[in-house]
Amino acid sequence: MKIKKLAFLSTIFAILLPTLVVATVVISYTYPISVSTSNVNVYLATGENYATANEFGFMSISSISSSTTGTEIPNGATITINGASGSPGNTTLLNVLEIINNTGTSYTWNGGTLNLWINGTLPSGVTLYYSTSPITFGTPSGTSWISGTPVNLNSNIPITIPKGTTTIYLAFQINGGVTGKGVLYIQYSPT
Repeated sequence: MKIKKLAFLSTIFAILLPTLVVATVVISYTYPISVSTSNVNVYLATGENYATANEFGFMSISSISSSTTGTEIPNGATITINGASGSPGNTTLLNVLEIINNTGTSYTWNGGTLNLWINGTLPSGVTLYYSTSPITFGTPSGTSWISGTPVNLNSNIPITIPKGTTTIYLAFQINGGVTGKGVLYIQYSPT
């Protein structure tokens, strides 16, 4: 009887022992993870005339320390725009901001164009203009004109940026005596 019990216990122990041993083995692997920032493909930056506008007090941007053209303006930065004090006419700030298109010239989606939306609000009497070439201003025959196209904020109509365009120039025209706050949002999508 002892032999039967011993054989029975030995058989159960022989069956369960590998299961217990396997169950107690823990396999551990280490997976290194690195985190880095990536360049934003399309972003708002200071334009070629920002430094001059800043120097004369017409424009300032929080959160940036450089007046170098092309300095990225971080999300949430406050952009302050001032008109000429006591001016009954308009103050025009040409090419003070740029939208940089870093998607390159070799993207291959349908047609290679980029749709860009500028949404938000500006105080009444402030107009934002854009152009794929530097914006100019003139007064031929006494009539003021700006070479850029007015941005229709919140229109759902995108600005179509052709393949290979790397800079979209922005200008502001401020009617005399305008005050108020606004906010701008930039969204983009390949077409």
